[in-house]
Formats: sequence, C-alpha cells, structure tokens
Amino acid sequence: MLKESLLGYGRFFRRILWLIAAAAAVALTSLLIVYPLWYLAFRYRNFYTVFAILVILLTVLFFTVRKILGSVRSAGGPAGYAKKVILPGLRKASAWLLAAFGLYCIILLFARGLFPAGAAAVAVYAVFFGRLLGSRHERR
Repeated sequence: MLKESLLGYGRFFRRILWLIAAAAAVALTSLLIVYPLWYLAFRYRNFYTVFAILVILLTVLFFTVRKILGSVRSAGGPAGYAKKVILPGLRKASAWLLAAFGLYCIILLFARGLFPAGAAAVAVYAVFFGRLLGSRHERR
C-alpha cells in the first residue's frame, strides 16, 4: 500500500516537472525570438522594417510557389499545367484587356465629339461585351 502511494506521488510529481519543463522551454523560446526582434525594432528601425517586410514577402512567395508546384503536379506536369491553367487565364486576361481597350476607344470617340461614330461603337461593343459575358458561363 505504501509502495502504491509512493508510485502515485512519483507519477504526479513527474507530470508536474514535465509541465514546469515545458513552460520553461516555451519561455526560453519566446525570449530567444522576441527579445532580438524587440531590440532590432527599438535600436534599428529601418533595418527592422526591411527585415519584417522581407519576411512577409518570403512567406507569401513560399506559399505561392508551393501552391503552384502542387498544381503543376496535379495537372500532370508543366505542359498540363500550361494547358489547364495558364492558357485559359491568358485568354481571360486578354479578353478583358480587349474589352477595356474598346471602352477606352468609345470614351475617346465621345470626348473628341464624334458622336455618331461613338454611338455605333457602343452598339458593336454591347454585342461583343455581351458575348464575352455569355462565354464565361458556357465554359463552366
């Protein structure tokens, strides 16, 4: 009975010691990370700013590249990725850029006082823009 009681206390104190060791490890890790960052922010503001922006940009770049590489693998290599992702994206971007350029030209016609040409261009633009909007729903 005494042996079981001592074993129970032994397990209890071992758990307490593990909890204290884990808290000490967290505190030490926090100190090792936070103190140098605080020191840089306090003493070298410009360097800290550049460092922080660089860390954020590298993190975004890492996750972006990882996502792209995962997509390339799932698409069956670079050729499949280009066929499934890049080319449709380029088609969409070029269509919307062409639509924006057409709208710019229509505004330019009206700004120069060419109202009949602008009205005709609006009619043609409305047809082609409607086709662009309709083609988005057909491909889905």
